[in-house]
Amino acid sequence: MDKIPLEYLIETIAKALCFEKYVALNNIEDFEKVNMRKAIECYEEQKDQYLHKSFELLNLFHDLDNDNLIQEGTDTIH
Repeated sequence: MDKIPLEYLIETIAKALCFEKYVALNNIEDFEKVNMRKAIECYEEQKDQYLHKSFELLNLFHDLDNDNLIQEGTDTIH
């Protein structure tokens, strides 16, 4: 796969960041015991914050304004 939709990548990173914080705050050691409903609620409550953090994190490694990363007229990262 050589193209990943930017929106998908940002949302995936945002969910991972939130999940890691949720696990840490709740001292979860066994991932099979995660209450996914509560973890999803946690993400939904802070979605905008995590999406912003995710975009900023991705931007540290890739200049998202660079035409080589975001093709004109598309929203994919290469």
